[in-house]
Amino acid sequence: MPCNCDHMEPSQHEAESKNVAIMICYLISKLGFDVHPYIVEAAKSPYGNKERVHDLTKYLCQTIGLMTDAQRDQLIYDGRSPSARRIADWWDAHQEADKARAIKEEVRLKGYDVLRASALAKLTPAEREVLGV
Repeated sequence: MPCNCDHMEPSQHEAESKNVAIMICYLISKLGFDVHPYIVEAAKSPYGNKERVHDLTKYLCQTIGLMTDAQRDQLIYDGRSPSARRIADWWDAHQEADKARAIKEEVRLKGYDVLRASALAKLTPAEREVLGV
């Protein structure tokens, strides 16, 4: 097998952490705040910061969520800015993923409720009283 450098390619988490860090740097600087050095470092690194990809994602999500509609329109939905369009695309996909997770969790909880009700139906009144249900 010939030698190559395929193992040097960024993983999906590394690439996503770099992408999110770049978006954070753009957005936070446009809002007039300083960007934490670890985020700047992740944005510059070819491998991002995969250990903090979830933290970076939460940070970007919370930042966008706390923005006013006017700020979002100006900084994210500015069609003339490639960086803004990238954030808008990410934000739209992120909101869809959040909705899908919420639906999946709701289905899981309903399944739990059905299972719990089925189990409780099998108990005698005395067993229910002992269990406090």
